[in-house]
Amino acid sequence: MRQTKDFATADAIRRELDDKGIMLDDKGIMLDDTPKGTIWRVKG
Repeated sequence: MRQTKDFATADAIRRELDDKGIMLDDKGIMLDDTPKGTIWRVKG
C-alpha cells in the first residue's frame, strides 16, 4: 500500500484490527510510520 500511497486503506486495516480486539500493542508490537515505510518493533 505504501507504493501506491494508499494510506487510507492501511489506516482502515488498523481500525478493523482494533475493532476486532486485535491490539498489536498488547502483543508487544509497535508500528512506526516513516517516509520510507512502516517499521515494526518489538517492545522490550
